[in-house]
Amino acid sequence: MAIWAIMGGRLGAVRTAGVRIGAGLLLALAACSGIAPKPITPSYDDIEQAITGSGLLICASSVEGEGLAAGAIDARVFEVSANCETTPPSQVVVDRFADMTDRDAAADEFRVLSRPRGSGAVWTYGTFTIFAHGSTGHEAMRRLVDAMAGLGAT
Repeated sequence: MAIWAIMGGRLGAVRTAGVRIGAGLLLALAACSGIAPKPITPSYDDIEQAITGSGLLICASSVEGEGLAAGAIDARVFEVSANCETTPPSQVVVDRFADMTDRDAAADEFRVLSRPRGSGAVWTYGTFTIFAHGSTGHEAMRRLVDAMAGLGAT
């Protein structure tokens, strides 16, 4: 009986080790097979979806061939509101840049423009700056803050 218990213990340990090795091999094969998550490339569509996903409506929008900020490649301007018919919209200017250095310089300029505190907000997302005009106490601005946080904009 003692021999059976020893053999059973060893067999159990071998079985457990085999399962662990098998799981490790499957993970290694998946890693080597080229199956990897796609990198996220920020886009205007991401930003627009975040805005509308927060419950805001886009009352009007325009595509600018050139960016509105110095160094921007292009831009989009959105007029957003919780209710386009009854509530004055807030303006959201989204500029796209070739690199993070130009983006950061523009974001710094926008932060100066949003003074005094509470008169606007600035975020960065990938190579984009997002500049919202309006009182941060305004419903649209509160929703924009939540939308940009959910998007991962800083």
